Amino acid sequence: YAGFKGKFEEGIRKAARVVMFCGISAMFFGFLYGEVFSLEHVIEPLWLNPIELAREDMPALLAISLKLGVILLSVSLIMHIANEIAHHKYEVAVVSKYGISGLWLLLGGVFMFMRHGLDLVGMFKDVAIIPAMGLPLLIMIIGMWKFEHLPFMVSFVESIFEGMIKFVVNTISFMRVVIIAIIHGALSVIMVDMMHIMPATTVGMIGKGFVFLSANAIIIVMEAFVSFVQTMRLHYYELFTKFFSGTGKPFKPLKFIRKFTVREE
Repeated sequence: YAGFKGKFEEGIRKAARVVMFCGISAMFFGFLYGEVFSLEHVIEPLWLNPIELAREDMPALLAISLKLGVILLSVSLIMHIANEIAHHKYEVAVVSKYGISGLWLLLGGVFMFMRHGLDLVGMFKDVAIIPAMGLPLLIMIIGMWKFEHLPFMVSFVESIFEGMIKFVVNTISFMRVVIIAIIHGALSVIMVDMMHIMPATTVGMIGKGFVFLSANAIIIVMEAFVSFVQTMRLHYYELFTKFFSGTGKPFKPLKFIRKFTVREE
């Protein structure tokens, strides 16, 4: 209500809308994970239960986060390509480390990883690495050398470290999504175990209610802070650096507008 109606300051209205959308997101993932206020198996999960999948098949859970990272990184690179094309910088859209060659390198690296996993020796012996990763790297080096007028060795080093290695680091960073889900599951298990040790008496039922309310309050506050920090990092470092530039409309952060000051004499 405060986000759309009522006589509130604009900062309060924006904050209320943020909280509302966070609540909608939490409910959405609650249905996906089959969880209601940290209680599992209350409803049937529409997708999966992170803590159970972590116990049964941890690599599968990590694979989900890495696939999510590749998809989001690809979208950010496509946005960079669209920006360069919109500014009629067609050469840059092709040769940039965040352009078509960068997207080619990212997807080519995923292809090689799916073929060989962590077997780096086998990966570099495979001739498929030449079209998958060698050609886009060569395009990056020549592009920085010819179009950005950088020295050849600088172009070579920046293509290797800012291109190939950075994409690996960016993709691995999305594993933090799985880590947060596992931590949430562990906290939920602790809460449920504490409720189970309460006796089946009136005092025990009151204790269960207290544990349920207090544990959920702690989980919500703690995970809201952790999710905020990690989400901002993923946005600003892994995604925004690929396509965002300091032009266009100025960034207006969420803030409270003070209209009146009361002075006590």
